[in-house]
Amino acid sequence: MHMRKENDIGSLATLVSLLEEQATEILEMRHMAERAMSNSTFADYTAFRQKVVEFEMFSMIVEHRIQNMIGSHDGRLQYQLERLNIRVLNHLIGASVRFFEAMSGGNLPLGSRELFISELKALYDAKQQLSNISCATDLPEDAERNMRRAEKILREIIERAPSLLDFSRKPD
Repeated sequence: MHMRKENDIGSLATLVSLLEEQATEILEMRHMAERAMSNSTFADYTAFRQKVVEFEMFSMIVEHRIQNMIGSHDGRLQYQLERLNIRVLNHLIGASVRFFEAMSGGNLPLGSRELFISELKALYDAKQQLSNISCATDLPEDAERNMRRAEKILREIIERAPSLLDFSRKPD
């Protein structure tokens, strides 16, 4: 039984390591997406978002396996996983903030309403998740700044919600 537990911890450490690689790839994709948004191109942002969803699904599976290990488990893996989730959520919030800034430029692509609504929900969810992570007390400075920017954008959107969701109107 002791050998199986060591194997489980080893395989979980490998999975966490794979998540770390994905988090690094997400950062690279974020930078590409933000550069493309400067030209009102959102295809790279869509690919970035898909990669984040893939990370989140994989992370949930790994977290479930960590929590279901027989007996006590190494808290370092859980902590490492939470740190990775913070990193990815921070990238998501930062890119979402940039997305909303780009969308406010007025050149809205076809399908903007659906994209706007889904990204608004994603921004809200990411902000909530970041607030609920147990090791969120040691957030990086840019995560706190991104959360404040996200809160400001969410407040502005809520205040202007009726007019923002009417995509048939021409901007003033």
